[in-house]
Amino acid sequence: MNTPDHNTLARAVEDARRILQEHIELGSIDATRTLEQVVVVLDRADVLFALGRVKRRRAVPLADARKGRVASLPHLPAPTLATALDGHTSSEHPEPLS
Repeated sequence: MNTPDHNTLARAVEDARRILQEHIELGSIDATRTLEQVVVVLDRADVLFALGRVKRRRAVPLADARKGRVASLPHLPAPTLATALDGHTSSEHPEPLS
């Protein structure tokens, strides 16, 4: 089934994969920054709404899970890019903060 929600989710997965691929190809040692960029993509409002509609339940943002100590990677700092890039669409690359 190809719905707008599925398209949104597919774009988010593609964007997250692209970020990870760049990290791997460039041999970046800044894994925290890479994960922050992935979280920005996956925590976008349109992605969360689409996921919630597909799963028929509310999708909790990863940043909220971190605040509640539910994150599976508790040793990583909470993402700092999410609020700065909230206006981007899921098909855009998040730009790193300086």
